Amino acid sequence: MPFIRRVITGVRALFRKSRADEELDAELREYLRAAVAEKRRAGLSQLQAVRAARAEMGSIEAVKDRVRDVGWESTLESIWQDVRYGARMLRRSPGFTVLVVVLLASGIGANTAVFSVINTLMLRDLPVKQPNGWWSCSGNTRATRAGTSSDGRCTSTFAITTTCSRTSSAAAPRDSS
Repeated sequence: MPFIRRVITGVRALFRKSRADEELDAELREYLRAAVAEKRRAGLSQLQAVRAARAEMGSIEAVKDRVRDVGWESTLESIWQDVRYGARMLRRSPGFTVLVVVLLASGIGANTAVFSVINTLMLRDLPVKQPNGWWSCSGNTRATRAGTSSDGRCTSTFAITTTCSRTSSAAAPRDSS
């Protein structure tokens, strides 16, 4: 439950920043008032108690910054500010923006193409009934010249013999890589 409460509080702080700042100011004022009251009970005068409480707490603005930096909201807000700054810079120079978009698109496209080829050839099984079976094929090509035709062109005869045999998957060599 504390995690969900922290997320909800953080989202509220992002969208209602002025209210969160007011709540933080009120909390720090109350802390300072309680510290002064405690110092007064210890026997210090009002001025000495205020001075001691402020010295103990430190700068109010520094305390506010430390409190804001503790949560994840400050990181998200910083990232959002960086994105807005980057968008402003890209709007200032449209030629550079076009170059960046083209380079990113071509890089993403090239990576997608290479992955598609590797995925098809190496990562997935072949689209056959028994992809683990190995086939061994050997061929012999022999060409003989037959002569010329009636119109003077050369004619050739080719004889191609190919023998294929299936080996069992258990006897198939394993790739060592």
